[in-house]
Formats: sequence, C-alpha cells, structure tokens
Amino acid sequence: GMNVRRAAQQTTDLTLGTCDDVGHCVTLPVSTYLKVKLDRLWDPEGQRLYDKLLQSVRELPGYRVIFSGISHGAALAQAAALRFQLQQPETQVFVVAWNAYRWTDTSGRKLAEDFLGSRLLHFVLSRRDKAQPQ
Repeated sequence: GMNVRRAAQQTTDLTLGTCDDVGHCVTLPVSTYLKVKLDRLWDPEGQRLYDKLLQSVRELPGYRVIFSGISHGAALAQAAALRFQLQQPETQVFVVAWNAYRWTDTSGRKLAEDFLGSRLLHFVLSRRDKAQPQ
C-alpha cells in the first residue's frame, strides 16, 4: 500500500477544469495522496461524485454547492471545490474547512483565491496550553 505520510508530502499534478481544443489544461501541484483520493471521487467508474454534483446542479439551478471537511477532509474539500468551480464556472461553489493541511503550493493558493475568493472559509484551531483551546 501507499505510505500515507510520504504521499501527503509528495506532490503530483492534478488537472483542474477542462482542457482547451489544443490540449492545454489547468494543472496544479497537489499532495499525491490527495490526488489519488480526489481522482477516485471524480472517476465515472468509481464514486462518481462529479456526476452526482452535475445532476444536482442541473436539477436545482441557482442553489449553492458547499464543500466542507475536517483535517484531511478539509484539504479534500478545498481541492474538490476548486476543481468543481473551474469545471462549472456558472455554479456558486463554497467551501468551509477546519484544520486542513497544506495540500498545494503558492500557485494553488493563488488559484483558490482567484476562483473561490471570499467563498472559502478556513478555520484553524490551536492551543496555547493543554487546558485552553485558542
């Protein structure tokens, strides 16, 4: 099996959005582990999350799509939200994340800011000492 810690630290390119007529695609370096999970969710032969989201968006026009998660789920929610927003620019995509780990580099952060902007809410919880969460 895959060493999760090493895969979370290694990066590989994730294709976001659609490719143009000459094959140019928006790609982003992401955690290898996260890419494996996201590709599995998007796979038409697997979990089919993308197909199910498209169906919901078509059946409920004008509704918001909200991705959310905690820890690894937060990183996955951020990447999935960005991917879906790029693939479906007419849809209002939001993301709420708690304690996500760093899953991309500065180019990915910039892309998320450009396409999600204020619709990305990221909470980070920490402690100063064991008794007092901050």
